[in-house]
Amino acid sequence: MSRRTAFSSLFLLLITALMIAPAVAASHPAHSVVYPTGVFPDDVQNVQAAVDKGGVVLLKAVNVSGAPTSFNFSTDLAVAAVSGGINLTTDVTILGEHSGRARTTILGGFAPILGLVPVKSSIQGIVFERPFDDAIQIAASTGTDVIGNYIHNVVPVKVRVGSGRIITFGDGIDVGSYGDNTGITGKVRVMGNVIDGLGAIFSNGVQFDTVGAESEVSGNVVVHLNSPDTETGGGITLIRIQKPIVVSNNLIIPGASSMSDADGIFVGGDMGARYKVFSNFIYCDGTFADGIDITGGDATGTTGTFDAVIANNFVTTKNASSGAPIAVFDLVTNALIEGNFLFGDGYFAMGITTYGFETNTASLNRFVDNHLEGFSSSFADIFFDANAENNRVIGKCKSLVDLGTGNTSTCGEAMKSAAASETPQRLAGMQAKSRNLLQLQHVRPLVRTRIP
Repeated sequence: MSRRTAFSSLFLLLITALMIAPAVAASHPAHSVVYPTGVFPDDVQNVQAAVDKGGVVLLKAVNVSGAPTSFNFSTDLAVAAVSGGINLTTDVTILGEHSGRARTTILGGFAPILGLVPVKSSIQGIVFERPFDDAIQIAASTGTDVIGNYIHNVVPVKVRVGSGRIITFGDGIDVGSYGDNTGITGKVRVMGNVIDGLGAIFSNGVQFDTVGAESEVSGNVVVHLNSPDTETGGGITLIRIQKPIVVSNNLIIPGASSMSDADGIFVGGDMGARYKVFSNFIYCDGTFADGIDITGGDATGTTGTFDAVIANNFVTTKNASSGAPIAVFDLVTNALIEGNFLFGDGYFAMGITTYGFETNTASLNRFVDNHLEGFSSSFADIFFDANAENNRVIGKCKSLVDLGTGNTSTCGEAMKSAAASETPQRLAGMQAKSRNLLQLQHVRPLVRTRIP
């Protein structure tokens, strides 16, 4: 695939994401129709009453007089945290609409659509403007579709993490039962959504944590994830997944930052997951940001990542002196990393390393026919740390540093002695930022215990 073809595909992806929403309302006859009043708590109560009936609920873009009006879920944090959202109580499809230039919009709210009981749900074609915490949170379901929504400027909330530190947190779409593998059953599809504006210390466009169902995250656009406050997170963050998951055709541009290590895509465990990550477009600009991280094992609190496929992605990292387009950490086994196109600059193009816990080995992973011609490495094109065993590189690269055992490559003779003294200093920044990410991955169960 040429670069012109790639960017044409990227353009089509963006247009498709923006066009999905207008079509969904027309394809579902509504059982309940709810008009916005612009008044809180009336709007919340009206929507909840319709949702409790189940079936198809159409949320109108205009009020009963035909004037464009938002559903008011409260922009006051103290109020919204108590009553600024609706709960999914039965099987339901919630649709937004286009009416002229108006789109169905929910203003404010604290996780304005929340699923805490196992029902089947679909949320489509809604604009979420300035929600607190996240726009859509699904903690239990028997099947979920989140399709064609537009999430704008998520407002961070304060939470306390295990270390005692108070941070801010914000997601666009949040799916996970956080420790209960049986909480989410039935397929989960997150498709064609646009997430624009996060900016918390820990920010994720889409986050899955402990999902026990087959899933798909495709055709989404995540932009403006970073702010001056952002330290970590990801465009798409997936951890403790239990079943096969497809991650494809997403466009992720976190935004420039010299401090944030928010990645494009972060995947980590569990053993039952089978990640297929392909045809995504990622552009990261910053010292610490990686394009795609594949992780697993003790450091992530998971049982490892096995048989992942990372293929045909277009990944650019810029100004990434401690970052890389594709990085493998710790207990990752038999991954196929094939046919990816890497651009920009960074510490290495592809490689294997550790978060510093030194308890897990990455083995039997294959790096096949990846395209590194457009990438400039400050250390080496391919890097195998001491925890890399019996991995293989097939294809072209300009340089290889191998500190592991049993690894093979078609790149030529690996450099070892010169790298051994340099690696600990050069990787210290990468490992420190990765440990920070891991500590924050456990924040989600504490989000509801807000800091006043």
